[in-house]
Amino acid sequence: MTRQLTLHTPQTRTDGLRPVNLQTDLADLADLIETAFSHTMDTGGRAAVREMRQLSHLGLGLGLLSRLNDLAQGMSLGYVWVADGKVVGNVSIFPADLPREFGKSWIIANVAVYAHYRRRGIAKHLMHAALDLIRTNGGRVYLQVDYDNEAARHLYRSLGFIEERVWTQWKHTPYRSAPNIELPPEVRVTQRRLGDVYHEQNLAEIDRPPALGGLDWLKPSHESTFRLTPAKRLSNWLALRDQQRLVVRGQADHLLGWLQIESSGTLMSRNLTLMTHPDARGAVARALLGLVMRRFGRDVILMNHPQDDSLVNEVLIQYEFQAQRTVMHMRLEG
Repeated sequence: MTRQLTLHTPQTRTDGLRPVNLQTDLADLADLIETAFSHTMDTGGRAAVREMRQLSHLGLGLGLLSRLNDLAQGMSLGYVWVADGKVVGNVSIFPADLPREFGKSWIIANVAVYAHYRRRGIAKHLMHAALDLIRTNGGRVYLQVDYDNEAARHLYRSLGFIEERVWTQWKHTPYRSAPNIELPPEVRVTQRRLGDVYHEQNLAEIDRPPALGGLDWLKPSHESTFRLTPAKRLSNWLALRDQQRLVVRGQADHLLGWLQIESSGTLMSRNLTLMTHPDARGAVARALLGLVMRRFGRDVILMNHPQDDSLVNEVLIQYEFQAQRTVMHMRLEG
């Protein structure tokens, strides 16, 4: 998909807007991104910055690598702003990994300008250039922005972006000993059944409406998200990734909630996705999260969850999760 967007990169450093030149800009971009996002950068972000610095030493070899490396591809489809002979602003464009039914979709990321050069309209110029490039190919556009960055949110709204939902990233650090958590007697936690997938999708569409962005960042409430295809099984196997799903049943086997626990052999953490029915939200959250804490309370546990779900967020605080970052998900229709 990325080959359908073509940039013609000059070799000069003339001040103003120009496409990214991988052979000369990567080290400067690593410095800019690290400076701009240091307060919110997670392990993956820091690893990406290190990779950019390593790639910057390849010189002419980047021409081939940019076709093979996802990070290099996305960075190569961006723009920079040059002032006083140096790179002071950036925007990157990545293809979004969404089901084919959604058509062409793109992610705008790494929108950054050094503090000394802000309030000059540089970010707006960068965004206009990125959106003009995307419009030549069509498709939706997605981005994430820190919830408290009102200046950036105002800019994106002025460009036509819709605010979908606010999400908080939660983290639980290991206990020295497993907590003693009593599960509510009115709920019943069981293993997933083969036929549960349809009920899980219906519950997701209630709890995470498509108009609000779906399950999470780039995870729509769509049937393809719930199908474990051979390709997904292979991808999980190659990544040493394990996925478990627990469900909560009420009367007449009615599905009240489900929890996905994803772990990877390459990362010492577990990622949770929790879905609860509005009629039993608090009890379901206490049951499923309590079970996770009893089993995995000595591990690092991560979870993204809507900020407006106050009942579940209260349970997370009760189980000693800490809020790490709050972001707004936004989209622009193609």
